[in-house]
Amino acid sequence: GDTLPVLRALLRGIDGVEIPTNGDTMFCVDSESFRYLAARMQGVEFTGAGDEDFQQSWEKSATTIRRLVHQIKTLGPHRVKETTTLNEARLKILQLVEPIAQINKIIEGKKRDLRTQMEDIESYEGSLEELQSKVMIEVLELKATSLDQPRTVCTNSACCKQARCGSQFVKIYEQVCHDGCQVKGVTQNVLNNPQLTRCWAFKWKGDPCLGCGHAWQEHMHVTTIYKQVMVQKKDTRVLKQISGAKDQVEAKR
Repeated sequence: GDTLPVLRALLRGIDGVEIPTNGDTMFCVDSESFRYLAARMQGVEFTGAGDEDFQQSWEKSATTIRRLVHQIKTLGPHRVKETTTLNEARLKILQLVEPIAQINKIIEGKKRDLRTQMEDIESYEGSLEELQSKVMIEVLELKATSLDQPRTVCTNSACCKQARCGSQFVKIYEQVCHDGCQVKGVTQNVLNNPQLTRCWAFKWKGDPCLGCGHAWQEHMHVTTIYKQVMVQKKDTRVLKQISGAKDQVEAKR
């Protein structure tokens, strides 16, 4: 019909995959006979139309279905493991989204902190000894820890907090509702996943959470947890200035 050119254009736009549109791959079924039978089963009476009016539609559809079954019989078996492996790869990629986003936030925060430190150092006019006391700077870092098994956490505002890391804010999930959840097929870091209703925290049937009382729709699986830590690091800019100051002292001697 009119949709065939659009369908072919859509299929041609798929990179790396060629899907032919010919008699061996297309199977069109007429819906009129099916709608007629469904209506008759519900007691609907047709005036001016009888079974014979839809007979040709039914025969055409039946021939198409037989051709479809015959075509399926000629195809080789599909390796289900290949599809499973593809899904596992997709799941691993999705699991990387959250850590990568957090790392980007940390990098941006550190850049801003370093710019501030560099401005302070450039405007500093104290002695060498005072400069040496500023070698160590405190930097707020977000420490990531990978979990061996998924953890069910609550995302409700009462169960998590916004933590600042540099100039960025990250969400830390404090409420652990089920550690080491064994439910399969749950996409990480995604809310409203029906598979999660099978988690122990919801009594395996979607009840309010046993840990926090919130609905399952506000929960998700995570495989990486984050914790804010303050670390001391040497400021390379200060070290460079100290080195330059020492060179000036040696030159004066």
